[in-house]
Amino acid sequence: MRSILIKVIAGVSAVLGGGLAVEGATLAEWQRTGSSFDFRLGCEPSATYLIQQSTNLMTWQTIVRSGSGSSNRLLQIPASTGAPANLFFRALRTNEPLFGFALTARRGIDLFGNDLSVDSFDSTNPAYSTNGRWDIAKRRDHGDVASGDIITNNLGVGSVEIFGRLHIGPVGMTDIGPNGKVGSLAWHFNGNAHGIQPGYITDDTNLEFPDAILPATSWGAMPSGGTVNGTNYDYIFSQPGNYRLPAGAGALAGKILVWGVDVRLRVDTDINLTGDDRIELVRTVSTNVFNAPSLTLYMNGTNAHFGGGGVPPPGGPAFVYFGSEHNISLMIDAQGEVGGAFYAPFADVAIGGGTNYTDFSGAVVGNSIQLQGHLSLHFDESLLRTGPKN
Repeated sequence: MRSILIKVIAGVSAVLGGGLAVEGATLAEWQRTGSSFDFRLGCEPSATYLIQQSTNLMTWQTIVRSGSGSSNRLLQIPASTGAPANLFFRALRTNEPLFGFALTARRGIDLFGNDLSVDSFDSTNPAYSTNGRWDIAKRRDHGDVASGDIITNNLGVGSVEIFGRLHIGPVGMTDIGPNGKVGSLAWHFNGNAHGIQPGYITDDTNLEFPDAILPATSWGAMPSGGTVNGTNYDYIFSQPGNYRLPAGAGALAGKILVWGVDVRLRVDTDINLTGDDRIELVRTVSTNVFNAPSLTLYMNGTNAHFGGGGVPPPGGPAFVYFGSEHNISLMIDAQGEVGGAFYAPFADVAIGGGTNYTDFSGAVVGNSIQLQGHLSLHFDESLLRTGPKN
């Protein structure tokens, strides 16, 4: 976390250093007015800050959470009677994981009569994965599902198995159907247990969805294709860097290979992977060292469709997708495996295709989420530690 600090001396406000700025954040115009301490927090508009107070600079208590919004926020902190002579405040920019749950929706999650199985694994821990991939023999029960609105099943059929917890907002509701089970591993393997395990649902969840910000950087042209190991690819990324598919270039489609390098790709048009199309992230070896690939895709177009062969997971969250405010539709119905973390807070997300199961390792965040086929989702707990932060 990054912090800025202010101090109240004998009830009179003072900003340490006269006007402190830390990495773009400032505290200004701050004063005591009646029963409150008031100040303005100049900060990053998409960031969340915790306002904390202390009397000794050692023990801190969070008293206000300022969510994403304006870059110039008026904050009011209640001034309790009998306040100590020295009272310190600080603002901490949070460093919370962007992917805190397996499925997260700003609005509702509708199972739509389909089967849903959610559990977890840890791609960085061999006790909870095999070669960085989900293994049913090592599954865990941290596959939490969260919605700011409702979790429902409009058709009333289908089977729900959530090895984890449900988190809904204060006005939300949940319906997992007559065959649904939510809880720990022990709860699921107890033949006499049904429904939601006591203590495994909360109804006071506050979810925040910061905008996905496009990096301010120079973007290069898309690479050419070619043949690798007998497969023809439309694009081969063999050099690390920042690439861009501009608007008007046609949808991103075909076979895409990321060959042992780290790539950032900005797409200003649609994405339409169908048929034999797929994204492959392949590890390479040079001088006895494994080169692990990664692809961070910034979607600045309207519609994204991940069908075809999907995004086979190479082991670990190597594929991360960020959808901007222009990205309002995301469909994931690949017939192959999908591995990655999809963050699309403005998109209505549809997952699954027909009677086939979509096997998914990673996490999904969307405006709303609807299952259009059966889904087996394995939340990668390493996203909590090493994934993108808010």
